[in-house]
Amino acid sequence: MKVGAVTGPTPGMPWRQHGSLRATIPDTVEALRAFAIVAAGHCTGWRGITALTNVFGDGKVVPLSVGKRFSF
Repeated sequence: MKVGAVTGPTPGMPWRQHGSLRATIPDTVEALRAFAIVAAGHCTGWRGITALTNVFGDGKVVPLSVGKRFSF
């Protein structure tokens, strides 16, 4: 079975709350490369969302919020 999505805190998150976790941002971003969509919520923080968007662009990084629906 192919994994289409992963939800919840991704390893290295929440980047916005723990300064020591900021060093994990590049590795976490790289680990998410295999996914077609990266849905980033508030726990990702602005540093994480910026890093994700810089690497993947707006077409792959989408905001995640309550009630958001995805179809695969």
